[in-house]
Amino acid sequence: MSKYKLILLLIFWVHFSFAQNKSLDRFFKRAQLDSIEQIVFNENELSGIEDQLVTANYYTVQKKLEKSFEILLSIDTLQLSNKNLAYYHHFLGKAYDHNSNFDLAFKHYQKAQKRYLDIGDKLRYNDLNLDIYYTMFDPTFYSKSQPKYLEAYAENAKKLDNLNQLCFLEIEKAFNSIEVDTTYQDFLTHLNKAYDYNSQDKNPFTLGILHTYKGMYYTDYIFDKDSAKYYYNKGIRINRKLGLQNKIRLAYHNLAELERIQGNHSKAINYAKMTIKQSNKSIDHDLSAYVYELMAEDFMALKKPDSAYVYLEKSMNYLDSLNAQKQNINLTRFQADKKEKENLILTQKNEQNRIVIYSTFGISAVLLLLSFLYYQNFKRQQLIKQQKSQLKINRTEKKLKEQELKAIDALLEGQEKERQQIASDLHDHVGANLASISAYFEVLKQKMSNTKDAEVFAKTYELLRSTYKDIRGLSHYKNSEMIADKIFFVALKDLCQQIEDLHEIKFKIHSFNTNQKIPQHLEVGLFRILQELLANVVKHAKAQNVEIHVNFYDGSLNIIVEDDGVGFDVEKIENNGMGLSSIKKRLESLKGDMQIDTRINRGTTIILDVKL
Repeated sequence: MSKYKLILLLIFWVHFSFAQNKSLDRFFKRAQLDSIEQIVFNENELSGIEDQLVTANYYTVQKKLEKSFEILLSIDTLQLSNKNLAYYHHFLGKAYDHNSNFDLAFKHYQKAQKRYLDIGDKLRYNDLNLDIYYTMFDPTFYSKSQPKYLEAYAENAKKLDNLNQLCFLEIEKAFNSIEVDTTYQDFLTHLNKAYDYNSQDKNPFTLGILHTYKGMYYTDYIFDKDSAKYYYNKGIRINRKLGLQNKIRLAYHNLAELERIQGNHSKAINYAKMTIKQSNKSIDHDLSAYVYELMAEDFMALKKPDSAYVYLEKSMNYLDSLNAQKQNINLTRFQADKKEKENLILTQKNEQNRIVIYSTFGISAVLLLLSFLYYQNFKRQQLIKQQKSQLKINRTEKKLKEQELKAIDALLEGQEKERQQIASDLHDHVGANLASISAYFEVLKQKMSNTKDAEVFAKTYELLRSTYKDIRGLSHYKNSEMIADKIFFVALKDLCQQIEDLHEIKFKIHSFNTNQKIPQHLEVGLFRILQELLANVVKHAKAQNVEIHVNFYDGSLNIIVEDDGVGFDVEKIENNGMGLSSIKKRLESLKGDMQIDTRINRGTTIILDVKL
C-alpha cells in the first residue's frame, strides 16, 4: 500500500454520520468530537441500542478499538431493527477497518450496504462504496473488484448531488492522476475542484483534509517547503478547533517528514516529539511505534546511537502493546463469533422446525388434494348421469314451453282485441254521447239567466268537458296497436306523439340497437306496461318533460322512463293506487324486474329490465 493511501485511510477515521439524531448527524459529519461526547455521555438524547451504537462509533473515532469491539460484539443482532442492523454492520466494519482486519471490514461493509438499500438510505450506501474501495488497496484483497466500487461511488455522488461526496471524489481523482501525469498538474486541478465543492458545503472537517493534501502535494510531488508548511499549519489550526488530535499529530508527522527530506534531522525529531505529545499513548500504539522508529533513524543519522537505541526500544515496546491489544480484540472477537454461531444454530433449528411444519402442511395438502380429486371424479360421474336424465326432462319441458308460449300468444291476441274493442266503444259510443251532452249543455248555458245557477252550471259544464277529454285521450293511447309491421320502438314513438298532442308534455326518446325484433308476447306485454306508466305520468306526475331510454344489450332489453314531475312516496303508492303492483306482476310474468327512484318534488326514474 502506497504512502498516500495509508495517510488517506488515517484521515477517514472520523468520517461518518448517524442519521437517527440530527445533532449527531451534523457533528459526526463535521467531526466535532467535543459536541458528540457531550451528547453521548452528558445528555439523555439517546437510549438503549442507539446509545450503544453511537458510543461504539465514538470509541472507533477515538481509536479506542477495544471498547468499541466490546460494545458492538455484545449486541444481540437478532433483536435489531433493519435500520439499526445497517448501523451495526457499518460501525463494526469501520472498527475492523481501523484494526487492519480488511477482510472482515469488507464483509460487514457489504452487509451494511444491503441494509441501507432496504431502508432507502442512498447517501450512506454510497459512503460505503468509497470505504470498501479503500479496504482493497492491499493486492491480496479483492484487487480485481476494486475499481467498480470507485465507479459506483462516482456515479451515485453525481446522482445524489452531494457536495461532500463530490469533494472526496475529486480528491481520489487527484491521487489516481499521479499514475499517468508526471507533471502533477491534473492532481492540482482535481484538488482545486474539491476546494470549490467545499466552499459551497462549508464543512471544516473536509477543509482540514484538503489543506493536508495540499501540503502533501508540496512535499512529495512539487517540493516547496514553505507552501507545504503553510498548508500543514492551516490544517492544524482547523483540527485544533475541532478537537481532532489524530489529525493534528498526522500534520506534525508530515512536518517531521518535510524536514527529514531535507536532512534536517534535529527539526524532524522536534516535530516527531510534538507528534508523540499529541498522541494518546495508551491507545495509539501503532502510531507511537512508527514515530519512535523514525526518531531512532534520525538519531542514527545524527551519529547518536545511544539515543537511537532508546527510541528503537520504545518502538518495540509499543509494538508489543499493540500485539497485546490485538490479542484482547481477538479474544472479544472469539466470544462474539461463538455467540454468532449460537445464533446461527438457533436460526438453523428454527429453519428446520419451519421446514418440518411446511412439510407436514404439504403432505396434508397433497392428501386433501387427492381426496378432493377422487370426490370430484365421483361427483362428475354422478353429474353425467344426472345430465343425461336432465336432458330428457329438458326436451319434454321445451315442448311444453313451446305449447305454453303459443297459448300465451293466443291469450294476448284475444286480450289485445278486447282492449281495442273497449277503446273503440269508449270513443264511438261513450265519447259520442258525452260530445252530444256537451253540446246541449252549451245551449242551456246560453239560456241560463240566474247568475248563481249559471255559475254552478258552468262548473258542471267544465267537469263534463274534462271527462270527455280524458276518455278521448284514454281511448286513443289505449287503442295503440302492436301490429306485425310496426316494431316496438316505432310503436312507442307513436304512443308518445299521441300523448304529446293531447297534453302539454314534451317527450325525448333515446335508443340504441332498437332495430332488434323481440318476441310478440314480450313486445305486447312491455308496450302495455309503458302505456300504464305513461298514463300515471299524465294523471299524477304534473310533469312537463319525459325522457325514455331504450337499449338492447347482451340478450336483455333495458327501458328507463324519467320525468321532472312532483314525484311520490314509494311505500304509500305501492299500497294505494297508481297500478304499480299490477305493473310488477306483469313484469314478473315476463321474467323482468323494475326499479323506482323518486323523491317528493324531485321527479321520478323507473328502470325496466327484461331478458329476451
